[in-house]
Amino acid sequence: MKFDDTLSPEGVDAQTMHRRAVSVANRLLGGSGRAELFAFRAQPQHSIPVLAHGTLPDGTFVVAASISNDGVGAGEQSFDVRLDVEKDAPEATLRIRAATMHALGRLTWVDEEFSSGPTMAGQLPELVAGLAGMPGVRIGTVEFPKVLLHDCAGIIPLTSTEIGTAGKTEPFPQFGEELSAAEAVASMAVAEWVEVIEAVLTGRLPGEELTRVHLPTGCAHTLGTVRCVDVDATGVTVMHFTAMDATTVFVPFAAPVADVDGLRAGLEALLASSLAPAF
Repeated sequence: MKFDDTLSPEGVDAQTMHRRAVSVANRLLGGSGRAELFAFRAQPQHSIPVLAHGTLPDGTFVVAASISNDGVGAGEQSFDVRLDVEKDAPEATLRIRAATMHALGRLTWVDEEFSSGPTMAGQLPELVAGLAGMPGVRIGTVEFPKVLLHDCAGIIPLTSTEIGTAGKTEPFPQFGEELSAAEAVASMAVAEWVEVIEAVLTGRLPGEELTRVHLPTGCAHTLGTVRCVDVDATGVTVMHFTAMDATTVFVPFAAPVADVDGLRAGLEALLASSLAPAF
């Protein structure tokens, strides 16, 4: 996917927007969000519940699925599937869908002996490894040539080559770091975030207005609030609720961040830049 630079009039270059999309896709494949599989050729109306998912060191997508003896896919070793992964914003009091990802691929069950044997030791993602060998759980790998990522930036097709290997690139935040990253974003006051958002909307700070949704009837518990939709190495996506609308803005960091300390420094830099006088 090649982004059109004309979509970024306020200074968010196409490469940054592409890195953002790849980051979201890598994190969804790496264990974030909720995954679900559908054997769309055989029984498209029935899903295969995925208990945990992630990637092997070589980037192969792997799942721990709940399968009964007569359930969907139980009698086949390999079959075509549709993969759906959904991720919500890290907000406890408001449900915001941050991203969804879809792919058509082929699921292959891994024998129990192989998934729990020495060949796979240390390769399975921690949550998947913890379920391997349990009754009613099967481990499978899914191969697909491309994915469709759908978030507030639009619908973005990405090839497996573009996505790269989540285990090797180590996108930030990792699954276990998401709460700390969200807390860092929430530590900034609403008034500070409004300054950053206004700086983006007026062109004083690089950023992208992704969506603006009119709200015919406001909601008291969201009025005047700023909610974190997503945060990663490339920047932070926030949603600002006013009496009239909900505006989603992506604000890139001056340089990619790799950990929570770097994230805090990046947020401080954004605030400082938004408060700097315009010349």
